[in-house]
Amino acid sequence: MAAPVAVPAAKALSAVAQQVYKAVQSIVEGEGTESKSGNRKIDRQGKRMVQHVNSRAIQQISYQPDLDSMFIRFKNKGGYPNYQYFDVPAELFAAFVASHSKGKFFHRHVKGRY
Repeated sequence: MAAPVAVPAAKALSAVAQQVYKAVQSIVEGEGTESKSGNRKIDRQGKRMVQHVNSRAIQQISYQPDLDSMFIRFKNKGGYPNYQYFDVPAELFAAFVASHSKGKFFHRHVKGRY
């Protein structure tokens, strides 16, 4: 497995990523069931944050902070569209959700690293 990617500290994230990061933290603290991050609606299903994204390759990104696990549902992947990634920092999930290109972010920062 490749070395983990350097993740920016929460205070160094973009404004949108900071909002997503705060939403992740609110899950940890058990607050609410839904929040808005900019124009993004973030659903909380139990302890998992679910973000539907606008991407050609990725349908949904979710994060479970108590497990530091990120789940990605890909489009058009036959019977195995869901993948789980372990030891993913909340800051990386927040940056992923806020990224302009989900596919590029995935290939640069997630694939082969987690």
